Amino acid sequence: MGFFEGIRYRMFRKKAIEEAQQTVNEYFRLGPLERSAAKAWSAAALAFLLENEETPNAIGFTRALTYMHGEIDNGEPDNLKKIHDQLISFQRQANASYSTANKCIANGMPLWILSIRGIMYPEIIVFAALAWDVIDNVDEDEYANIYEQIHGIFAGTDIQKKLSLHSIQHLERPRLFRMRRQNNLAPQR
Repeated sequence: MGFFEGIRYRMFRKKAIEEAQQTVNEYFRLGPLERSAAKAWSAAALAFLLENEETPNAIGFTRALTYMHGEIDNGEPDNLKKIHDQLISFQRQANASYSTANKCIANGMPLWILSIRGIMYPEIIVFAALAWDVIDNVDEDEYANIYEQIHGIFAGTDIQKKLSLHSIQHLERPRLFRMRRQNNLAPQR
């Protein structure tokens, strides 16, 4: 890494840490209903991302997700910066739309952006884990109700088919962001 690349990396890392803190603070301010909605939106965003992986424009998110779940031992996924930038682009495009479905996807992207940053920068793992704590701590009946509504918003689409998958519906926390209770800074592998 050259001198200027090192400066750019440190600047981006600093900004990513600040944004991670802000994102976690926003998650902690959510009320019970909003937490359930955030979890459902994150599931919708995951369904969108997995559906996108089946297109020629695939960004490598599936490999990053597999890494987060501890199923890849041979190093981090390639092109994490590219994946990160594409997630932000997806979020901006979805936010610019007036479609309810796109708004669901946009609202669910912060968890995945934070999770990718957790792979990129070890300092962010703890923030991603804290965000996942919020997402895991929802009223399951309320979540199921909101999830069903979101499932209906995507009626007749390939994303709805993905939303029907058990693994997406239950939105399991990636292993990388499971924290040991005796040491809140050490992620479990």
